[in-house]
Amino acid sequence: MRTPLIALLFLFASQLQSQTHGVGPDWGLEVALPLADTSASQRGVLFNNMAVSSSGRIFISTEEINAVTGNFLGHYLTWSDDDGLNWAAPVPIAGMEKVIGASGPKLAMDPDDNLYVLFEAKAPSGLFLTKYSSADLSILIDTVRVGYKVVHNSWATHLTCDAQGTLHAVWHEGDPNSGKTSEVYYSHSTDGGQSWSPQVMLSEDDGRSSAFPRVQMEAASGDLIAIAWRDSISPAFRWNVLMAVSEDGGQSWSAPFPVVASPDMNSDPDVVIDDQNRIHLFFH
Repeated sequence: MRTPLIALLFLFASQLQSQTHGVGPDWGLEVALPLADTSASQRGVLFNNMAVSSSGRIFISTEEINAVTGNFLGHYLTWSDDDGLNWAAPVPIAGMEKVIGASGPKLAMDPDDNLYVLFEAKAPSGLFLTKYSSADLSILIDTVRVGYKVVHNSWATHLTCDAQGTLHAVWHEGDPNSGKTSEVYYSHSTDGGQSWSPQVMLSEDDGRSSAFPRVQMEAASGDLIAIAWRDSISPAFRWNVLMAVSEDGGQSWSAPFPVVASPDMNSDPDVVIDDQNRIHLFFH
């Protein structure tokens, strides 16, 4: 039974390789996002710097820096109500101005069209969240704490919301590129971001870095959670993909286990949990 499947996969791969690459006809032209300071340089944020409401309003977070000095100028939200053709003047992200060293805003939208921004700070040290109404950008929660510093004052974060409205925050603390061993943590909120469960470490304290945890829960009920991350297997930072699973909405967790392990580099996973609680894993 394996031979036809292999042949089919080979045929499909051959067809893909023979196709020319370019921009599909359904894509529009590039649109430059507006600047708060027209002399500034602008950049986005890796992973989830976009969220979309049920009305089709698109939100994007941006960062502006001085084009000459490289000094940080601010974090902003802009939005579009016409499929990205026109964009509102950027507004500062609330709460980020209250802390020192704010960075890395990540966006998520709940089923009631509330917009959430998760960000990190150096002082006070930790992770914080702001909540908006996506309809008028009124502030519903102004800077609630999500996570605390354990050892290192650096993070890489991710925020997702399931179909029941539970918010799930995952992050690593540390920096695998600087010798600050990173570990993976999780917390959730069932009351619209007002309060958060105590953060729990999902990775093992083995002296090697566990980094960049990911899960996408938008279609899922929230009972089953599967979080994957890249895990160092040697001092040379060869990586495998590990996963931890909860079947009770994040109340308890399995021990981490390998889902992709080989002598090759296995890195940067992402996980999608669909509305049938099927787990879809992507990695390179």
